[in-house]
Amino acid sequence: MNANADAARLTIQLRGVAAGQGAAESVAVTVVERAHAVGLWGATTRRGGGPAAANPGIPAPRTLSLADEEGATVTVIGAEEQLRAFARGLDGIVGDDAVFRIEVDGRERQLDMHEGPALSR
Repeated sequence: MNANADAARLTIQLRGVAAGQGAAESVAVTVVERAHAVGLWGATTRRGGGPAAANPGIPAPRTLSLADEEGATVTVIGAEEQLRAFARGLDGIVGDDAVFRIEVDGRERQLDMHEGPALSR
């Protein structure tokens, strides 16, 4: 990964995973492991998906509630194009209710999951 590339942040809110919170946390750990495996700069997860995860059309709040035990949130840091490719490679791993948001240059927006190739291990 190019150390001179501008950093971007990918936030994935996981909700509605079939077996509930435990499954969402398991999926979150899998996503973090994959992020590390493909060499992204950093990845972390936290329990709780926040209220916007239930309403994908509403912009995600910058502060996510840890009190919300329904789901998990994954944050990944890397170059923008690598984050976009990484997110597309998660198809079939995260649930259909997952919300992907990317922040670049201080602007946050929902990520279009059907744009370009996927980044794989």
